[in-house]
Amino acid sequence: MAIDKVKEINIFLTKKNFNDFFTFLKLQEKVEIEEVKDVEGLDFFKDVNIEKYDKIINEIDFLLNQFNKFEKKKNFIADFIPERLNIEYKNLETIVNKFNFDSLYKKVFGLVRKNEKITDDIKSFKKEIDKIKPFISLEYEIEKIDTLKKLKVIFGSLKKSNYQKLLNEKERCEPILISEDEINCYLIIAFLREDKSFYELLKNIDFNEYDFKDFSGKPKTIYENLISKIDELQKMLDDIETEIKKESKNLDNLKLLKEFYFDKKNEEETKQKVIESKYLIFIKGYIKEKDIKIFEQKVKENFDKIYIFYEEPKDLENVPVSLNNNKFVKPFEMLVNMYGYPKYSDFDPTPFLTPFFILFFSLCFGDVIYGLILIFGCMLLINIFNVHEKDRNFFYFFMILGVFSSIVGVLTNSWAGDLLSFPNLAIINLLEEKPGETPGLIKMLIFSLAVGFVTQIFAILLKAFDNIRKKKILDAIFDQISWVISLVGIVLYIVFMNNPFLSKVFLYIFLSGIILIVLTGGRSSKSIIGKLIGGVVSLYGIVSSYGFSSALGDILSYSRLLALGFSTTVLGVIINTIARMFGKGVIGILIIPLILLAGHGLNIFMGLLGSFVHPTRLIFLEFFGRFYENGGRKFSPFKFKSERIVIKNQWKEI
Repeated sequence: MAIDKVKEINIFLTKKNFNDFFTFLKLQEKVEIEEVKDVEGLDFFKDVNIEKYDKIINEIDFLLNQFNKFEKKKNFIADFIPERLNIEYKNLETIVNKFNFDSLYKKVFGLVRKNEKITDDIKSFKKEIDKIKPFISLEYEIEKIDTLKKLKVIFGSLKKSNYQKLLNEKERCEPILISEDEINCYLIIAFLREDKSFYELLKNIDFNEYDFKDFSGKPKTIYENLISKIDELQKMLDDIETEIKKESKNLDNLKLLKEFYFDKKNEEETKQKVIESKYLIFIKGYIKEKDIKIFEQKVKENFDKIYIFYEEPKDLENVPVSLNNNKFVKPFEMLVNMYGYPKYSDFDPTPFLTPFFILFFSLCFGDVIYGLILIFGCMLLINIFNVHEKDRNFFYFFMILGVFSSIVGVLTNSWAGDLLSFPNLAIINLLEEKPGETPGLIKMLIFSLAVGFVTQIFAILLKAFDNIRKKKILDAIFDQISWVISLVGIVLYIVFMNNPFLSKVFLYIFLSGIILIVLTGGRSSKSIIGKLIGGVVSLYGIVSSYGFSSALGDILSYSRLLALGFSTTVLGVIINTIARMFGKGVIGILIIPLILLAGHGLNIFMGLLGSFVHPTRLIFLEFFGRFYENGGRKFSPFKFKSERIVIKNQWKEI
């Protein structure tokens, strides 16, 4: 349960071996290739063509966008779970080579362009329909209306509010109202051709002239012809969609194709990190120490004249990090990944955060029935959706939490609220309040604060351990051990206040810690007065990373464990109470199950959300804030890069 030891690897090979060896490296998934820097007289690998694969991926995306609308929609849960496909690399290459992508792309591209042209034509015809429709009652052929030498006749629309302004100019024109709607009047206006200024009048009243010079016949006939053309074009669109739908049978293969070419693009990008000379290739990177033996064996089995040597990493800040934890702890690496990986020179916090996160979550979600639902729900999802082993840690994470939540539920007598009750098994009964005894709620508050105190002390000790590991012994004593002595001393003094002997012992322990903090807290200052003032001020936490104000605030933050756990239990009780109000009659038999299912389902969902978010906050701020510094990067070996495809075979099987 630590960070894997990593070695720098240097590989020299001839150019003729490069392509095969590069594929071999990818399928072995053991070497992270790094960019080589400061190598004089050598060049980066030149035979790279990223643009080629960008073009293919864009074309595939174009087809996927056309075909996705025909894909059967998944439910929410299935869409949430990643889709994985186990396939041998040689089979994937066979599918790609046999697939006639160029032909498919040209066909669908042509259909889509035709579709766009027809769609534009339909829009154009609809605009003409909107123009001609108001004049459909006109029984004259449009092309014969404006044929007089002295009179000009125009079609158009005018807002009703401006119609009267036009009527006021009757000595200059003859308006004929054809139809109207709530906003506009649609009319024909006749006026003298020689009256050029009349157009200025029309402009002032916002008259919208319609141009029908491309039409002939009566408006009704024109309207019917336009409708007929649109119907014909719509049928053509339907035929095009049918053709595209037929080709959507290639959707699954296209998805494979995209993953394949996305990986090829990744290969080209990785090649840019490789150095070449006239005859040789040089590859530099990182490999886990535990993988070296089997990697060398595979190289010897498949290649000649490959020269490899290893070095201890020089720049520890840049070394990638691989966490190595057992099956129980591994699911909790998700939290470290969310916060940020440790540096290679630091230690893996996962084993240390795991028990605390389990405890925090269980106190928030602690209910026997809810915990069992969480366990069996995750098991059911894994089996129903055949979740790939790469994605199962997410479900194992919640299954582990479900187990401990059920245990806490037994110890607090929470069984879907009070749906069931076994008080004899409980240590702290949240809902119990007996005369003369401390209420369960107060007991849980004290326990939550005690958990917070222990967590803080443990986190400070981890920082001390880290300083000792880095040979900063004095820092560990002055900055961490001093605070542990002070905090433990004051808490035990309060606990044993009624015992004169023990209280005096713990008071002295507390004071010794305070003295150590005051004497060393300002040690970075140059003057003696500055050192003393710095030490005194550091007690509060103004100039130091810790202080009594920080300690008090952080410990009080853990009261949220009580608040969330209590609210989950109380909501369960309220749901049960509402259900019981319907009695045992026919109505009760019908309604009670619905109330219980809906109410407890919502309570489980809200409880899960709060029980994940708040413990995560406690881990990231109150726990990690005491000792952990992220800044590392995850070990990422060169491999087949895909979100969907998992390559089954090794090199020797190709």
